[in-house]
Amino acid sequence: ERPYVEKFVARRRKGRKGLKKKRGGSLPGKRANINRNRELYHELLMKDYFCANPTYDDCHFCCWYRMRRQLFDRIMSDVVSHDSYFESGYDACGVKSFSPHQKLTCALRYMAYGGCADRLDETLRFGSSTVGKVVDRFCRAIIDIYGPTYLRPPNEQDLKQIMAGYEDKGWIGCMGCIDVMKWVWKNCPMAWRGAYQGRETHPTV
Repeated sequence: ERPYVEKFVARRRKGRKGLKKKRGGSLPGKRANINRNRELYHELLMKDYFCANPTYDDCHFCCWYRMRRQLFDRIMSDVVSHDSYFESGYDACGVKSFSPHQKLTCALRYMAYGGCADRLDETLRFGSSTVGKVVDRFCRAIIDIYGPTYLRPPNEQDLKQIMAGYEDKGWIGCMGCIDVMKWVWKNCPMAWRGAYQGRETHPTV
């Protein structure tokens, strides 16, 4: 049974090789683009969170963005400086594109809640294909910017700090124990909490 499945997959891949998905573009009979009023929703977003007297305070911002406002501003500044895609601009039709605040809000909401891309269309006015592109560019930017600092292997100073913590517990010379070591996942998406929460009162990995 296994060789049959492998042959079937190989034939499918061979048939798809060299084929590219064609986009509709401006073709006769194509449905007109949806006017999502992105500028209006940018103004609403700014009034809700980013103006001098926002509708929602810092507590609501931290709850829905899973971070403080200061951290959001820092990430947005770094991402916009790294990738010009997140800057405000105009498309081929002269329509203003989504603002940096909208794009980062889209990426963070998508990852924080673990929902589907279509869900953001009604609230943020992002189509599902645009959501995928924004999230992909955002993740790549985050890895390029913060990877050398936060995704690096531990150095000598980090190992000394880890070993000192284990020595306080009586485990001299221990650098880690897979069986008992758990990390608190503070920003775990609500949809995933049931899978990552056991007898503890918070999600862990």
